[in-house]
Amino acid sequence: MIRGVKSGKIYRVKNKDKQGSANDHYNMIVIEFNDGSINEILLTDSDVVRGMARAKKNKEDIPSYSLEDNCSGCWPALILISAISSGLGYLIRHLNIF
Repeated sequence: MIRGVKSGKIYRVKNKDKQGSANDHYNMIVIEFNDGSINEILLTDSDVVRGMARAKKNKEDIPSYSLEDNCSGCWPALILISAISSGLGYLIRHLNIF
């Protein structure tokens, strides 16, 4: 299993130097390689559709994975907020403020 997979977004970008019958736009994906380098790839709509069809056809080649937990660093903040809320609730209840 591959853990910590990050989902990505496809961004539509304009083809600024369109030649002849080239597409008006491309689909840009920013990718990070294992060595940490960042690159962009440009795909046509048909490239994206072909890739999706290939993935659907060859599901056995896609390893199981889990998406990155975006809140892995949130626990300390959640604990602090919980403690503050509990303290405020205690004070409000015992001081008969409301």
